[in-house]
Amino acid sequence: MNNLNPSRKPAAVRRAGGCLFLLAGFQLNYRHRTMRAVVCALWVLTTASCAHAAASLTLLTWLPGNNFNYNTTGVSADGSVVVGTSGEDTSYGNNFYIAFRWTAGSGMVSVGAGYESFANCVSADGTVVVGTSESNYLSPDQAFRWTAGSGMVGLGHLPGGTYSSPNGISADGSVIVGSSSSTSGNQAFRWTAGSGMVGLGYLPGSTNSSANGVSADGSVVVGTSYSASGSQAFRWTAGSGMVGLGYLPGTTNNSAAGVSADGSVVIGTSYSASGEQAFRWTAGSGMVGLGGGSATAVSGDGSIVVGNNYYGQPFRWTAGSGMQSLWDVLVTNGLDSSGPAPDMSASGISADGNTIVGTYYVETTDFTLECGYVATLPGLIGVSPVLRINSWSSAAHQLVLSWSTNYSGCTLQSSTNLGSTNWTDCASPAVSGASFVVTNLMSAGAQFFRLKR
Repeated sequence: MNNLNPSRKPAAVRRAGGCLFLLAGFQLNYRHRTMRAVVCALWVLTTASCAHAAASLTLLTWLPGNNFNYNTTGVSADGSVVVGTSGEDTSYGNNFYIAFRWTAGSGMVSVGAGYESFANCVSADGTVVVGTSESNYLSPDQAFRWTAGSGMVGLGHLPGGTYSSPNGISADGSVIVGSSSSTSGNQAFRWTAGSGMVGLGYLPGSTNSSANGVSADGSVVVGTSYSASGSQAFRWTAGSGMVGLGYLPGTTNNSAAGVSADGSVVIGTSYSASGEQAFRWTAGSGMVGLGGGSATAVSGDGSIVVGNNYYGQPFRWTAGSGMQSLWDVLVTNGLDSSGPAPDMSASGISADGNTIVGTYYVETTDFTLECGYVATLPGLIGVSPVLRINSWSSAAHQLVLSWSTNYSGCTLQSSTNLGSTNWTDCASPAVSGASFVVTNLMSAGAQFFRLKR
């Protein structure tokens, strides 16, 4: 394992739980003569300095006896557990693959001893790993579910099938989705311990489908349904069944790769003669193109999308920043590196959006060396939010505020309790400098504000 150690740099605001706090609060009985004191408190808290860890990049090599890392695909909600596949190029010209689970403390540990296996994804707490395995070279592949207590347990196939592969797992590891062969062709499935593997069917006119992602509670499944005329991303629930998500203008092919924790945001890739384009879908906006390339994963709240651009290099997208080179984002946020951008690809992101995983390629004279990587963005360097009180009406119990920041892609939120887990959005992401009104202060009590990325 090779660590590119970050330097520590000061940031402009206090951060906790992925949030940049702007104001410790104000009481509702303030009048005009107290506004100057409130403005002063705002200025002090939004310009105070404290230390943040800079971005980091950790390289994962391979298991003992192996000689390349096939891929690094899944990551737990907090980024502490990573899964993927390590490979060995044998003397017979064949490759042998073993699924692994990695933490900073344990390093890379096999979860498939005695089997050829591929790890695809991991539960939110990192305790459940799913992937594909075969017990020997003659046995057909099937999906597996692994825990430290049970080891690797096969999930079987749909009726009449001989092959299955999982592509998504719910937060608690109880729901697994993927694709299995069946009597009617390859079909998306949803698995639970109680129901076993259940086929989800196809979109009208399709004969092939695959489930590629699932919401945190397992109730929303997304994937792709294929027909002779093209492919279409779908969203499935028990109530609606499989519903197609349509297409970007001028296209007739796309596929879904992932879904937000609550199932409201779907990401994927649209295909056309002019190339690939990443997309983000919500019920309100429909399918929106994000730029050239393919989207591979999305953060839990749906605000951050990662994937690979036209040139195969990883990107990080937010509504405020648009599609940015992942390498540029890492360097901007303090990664200690002076060289050019390396050859990388992105395949997964943690639910909190702070950890991105994928494959790092190193060219040698004879071959391309593959390593996994874990990239972290634990804090934003040089973010300077400003929150201003524009006016105050004691009679109407209204406060008019405006905010701005040099980091776009944030949402201003308010709460009556600084330690609350229930914060209300005050302004849309990427809106900077806009004014908004805080009302009903008499019933709301003290108000606290934070800038959430």
